[in-house]
Amino acid sequence: MKKYILLFLLVSLTVLANSQADSQETDSLWNIWNTPTLSDSVRFESMNLLCQKHLFTAPDSAFNLASDYYKYAEEKGEEKEKGTALKLQGVSWAIRANFDSSYVYFEKALEAHKKAKFDKGIADLTFNLANIHISWGDTLEALSRYSFSEKYYISTNDSVGMMKTAGVQGSLLSRKGMMDSALVKINRAISLANDDALFKEKASFLIERGRVYENTADYNKAMSNYKQAIALGRKNKSDYILSYSLIELAELLAENNENKEALGICDESLELARKMGVYEFMFAPLALKYQIIS
Repeated sequence: MKKYILLFLLVSLTVLANSQADSQETDSLWNIWNTPTLSDSVRFESMNLLCQKHLFTAPDSAFNLASDYYKYAEEKGEEKEKGTALKLQGVSWAIRANFDSSYVYFEKALEAHKKAKFDKGIADLTFNLANIHISWGDTLEALSRYSFSEKYYISTNDSVGMMKTAGVQGSLLSRKGMMDSALVKINRAISLANDDALFKEKASFLIERGRVYENTADYNKAMSNYKQAIALGRKNKSDYILSYSLIELAELLAENNENKEALGICDESLELARKMGVYEFMFAPLALKYQIIS
């Protein structure tokens, strides 16, 4: 039954703020973009934000806006802005699950950011390309790109970027059976997830570290890590984190024949899934309950 899902809370497309914009904010950004007397930097930033505000609600519109963004950046000879526009188009394709097209745009964006010597952009885009390699099942290439991305995050002193790349590398290394190397990366990620706002990331790393300890038969340490993740979920009232953490602990308890406690945790996990309305989260606890009872 191990493992029912790969918990990659961090393997997500690297973009800035993506919350929905209200109509007033959208109109304001649009007006800034269409005011030629304003500086190019202000207009580029307004279009960047405008694209982001549409990405997850209207990815087609975001793509078209980014096309206008790209044309203006090309007209002005701004490689950094060209790369940002292409990146937004790549994200638009990825949201629509067209990873082949997304990859093409990310690669073009990467070349533009390399020409601009924009290290943060290079790091983010390499990270995104690595994510797509994971979706294709190409673990070795993903690891190579995450490692490359990590070097650029280190050079720019981007602690969140360093955390992401270390954590994902640790998870992939553990799945390749390289437990010592995995622990080094995961421990680094946990040490960097020291901001309260990063509790989801820290919880995911704790679960990954628990899995490493479980695979090396150190059940006490595995249980300790799962319980720490559960505590973070409760403290921050995150049903999503709590549900994942609980089922990891329940599986470990069942493997060690602590069935009564495991069944109780399964019931709590099922109740959380019902509360969230995410019925996919019911499969693992139901399957585990059936396995214990039968």
